Amino acid sequence: MPVGIIVLDLDGRINLLNEEAQRLTGVRAADAVGRPYGDIFPCNINDPEIDPRERRFETAHGRSGSPVRFSTAWIYGERGQRIGVLEMFEDMTVIKEMHETMRRRSDLATLGEISAQVAHEPRNPLAGVQGFAQFLLEDIDESHAARKTAQKIINGVRDIERIASRLLEYTRPLEPQFSKVDLIGLLRNEADLIRSECRNENRSIDVNLVLPKEKVQVDADANLLKQAVLNVLKNAAGAVGEAGRIELGLRWNLLRNRVSIWVEDDGPGIAPDIVDKIFNPFFTTRTKGTGLDLAMIITDLNMPRSSGMDVLAHAVQRRPETPVIILTAYGSIENAVEAMKKGAHDYITKPIDLDLLKLTISRSLQRSRLMEENRQLRTHVEVEQGIGALIGSSGPMQKLVETLEIIAPQPVDVLVTGTFGTGKELVARGLHWSSPRHKHPFIKLNCAALPENLIESELFGHEKGAFTGAIRTRKGKFEAASGGTILLDEISEMPAALQAKLLRVLQEREFDRVGSNEPIKIDVRVVATTNRNLAEEVKAGNFREDLFFRLNVVPLEIPPLASRREDIPELARHFLIERAVVLAGGLTITLDDVTLELETPVAEPAGFGPIPLAELEKRHIIQTLRDLGYNRTRSAERLGISIRTPRNKLNEYRDQGEPIPKG
Repeated sequence: MPVGIIVLDLDGRINLLNEEAQRLTGVRAADAVGRPYGDIFPCNINDPEIDPRERRFETAHGRSGSPVRFSTAWIYGERGQRIGVLEMFEDMTVIKEMHETMRRRSDLATLGEISAQVAHEPRNPLAGVQGFAQFLLEDIDESHAARKTAQKIINGVRDIERIASRLLEYTRPLEPQFSKVDLIGLLRNEADLIRSECRNENRSIDVNLVLPKEKVQVDADANLLKQAVLNVLKNAAGAVGEAGRIELGLRWNLLRNRVSIWVEDDGPGIAPDIVDKIFNPFFTTRTKGTGLDLAMIITDLNMPRSSGMDVLAHAVQRRPETPVIILTAYGSIENAVEAMKKGAHDYITKPIDLDLLKLTISRSLQRSRLMEENRQLRTHVEVEQGIGALIGSSGPMQKLVETLEIIAPQPVDVLVTGTFGTGKELVARGLHWSSPRHKHPFIKLNCAALPENLIESELFGHEKGAFTGAIRTRKGKFEAASGGTILLDEISEMPAALQAKLLRVLQEREFDRVGSNEPIKIDVRVVATTNRNLAEEVKAGNFREDLFFRLNVVPLEIPPLASRREDIPELARHFLIERAVVLAGGLTITLDDVTLELETPVAEPAGFGPIPLAELEKRHIIQTLRDLGYNRTRSAERLGISIRTPRNKLNEYRDQGEPIPKG
């Protein structure tokens, strides 16, 4: 249950009101935080560490809210010193409603147990009385006075049966009482009862028994077993209608020491006009009650009026998450395999092995649950990775989000520009996860992080033997992104020769692997990012104009944080929470987990003026190269610059006398 929380400092000023506190008091946090508690709530708080008490919440303006239960306590720091006061309170209206609900549930549970005893125990004997009275009625002559008495017995039993049925609506399942049960005798008795009921309703239904000759005894609850068999027989009679046949049988496997009871009817089955409806939650053909949603479908492959393939087709079309198990004879296994290709979960050959059937049902239900969990997880990932992952409610960010929502479903290439750290890759990912391509790969390539002689192979792949070291055929990034999205990060650093090949990909949606002349067709969305002004790069001759216009169909400029300062609190809150969750290492977040230790800036030594920008750049580049063992590719990636830049800078610094190793 939500708990209202107010936190005070030692001076009695309010530091925090959570959402529930604001709801119960009617006071906004913005109007209370930083002000003395007594100015807002003059009558509520006393000395901390007292027992919870109930009272109404009153404000300085005279407002009186719902009754609440208060509890106050000191807040202690790391060294045991008092640093504030915590006040917690709960809405007594909600608490009292919960207590009343629990009391009613307890009463209903007791009523259910009593109802179960009253309803279950006499129900089956009464059914026997009704059946035998029906037999007596048939043997008595029409003019005999006892005939009216027999009819009164039947009518009275029906009245009691209706009362018992109503009582069962309040029952809980009873614990079974096991004893030795003669199954053959039980089935004969239930068959007589259903015959009697059908004759009494003027329905011409034959009930045939298929039973073994030897006696069969099992450990079971006789009353529950009778009720289960009778319910199935009634369902079968309802399916048959006014005339037809029902078979009730018993199979006893001596080797496996297992017994199975089966019921078969020749009813018309499911009417064509309601076949589709059986996949709707809670659909039922009965005039009263509600059906249960389908958890599973078990169907024979070959049936008189329809086929298991028809049932499968309907299931896959209407409820693809519902598992379907096909029952088949050995001669139709090929058809069963074909059914699995069309969406069935499994198939079982006849005669049915009950253990195998149970195992198959269990596996299918587990698979169905896993599929549902996977669907929910994918939905969660799509929300977390999509456009919704962008943080900020400022005007520029809202405008950006609106544009992304419009273009995300469209099959257009996008150019994303912005300075370092504005979230260009995050926007590219958001576009992908919010588009119809989200089920396909999202592939990223940093154009500035690869040498010129490798970038073509990375993009388009190569054939075996295309160059030294190409010992096998390899797919490139474009093929890997088939159906999805490819992010070309820092597109401005792409060599001129490759710019022409990329233009062909954007225009023709095809490319050749290195060492091959056979074009490969692709369906890929291209998202390119850069921190440079590509229009200026075109003017300077560093970037192809036709490629620029091809990419610039939908330009997106990410606003820098300086132009949306109102987003800073949201960003800070997000990263602070993320940091706290990572550092907490458990279920509890402490004050240490959310405390940031900021380094104190070192004062500039006396007598030294500001360092020139070129000198700062040199120091930064050289230090990065040293940290990474003079690996130019990794250094360029960390610095966010072209792979060519470190090479040129190193040569320049050597000429200036810097001790930089060659290689």
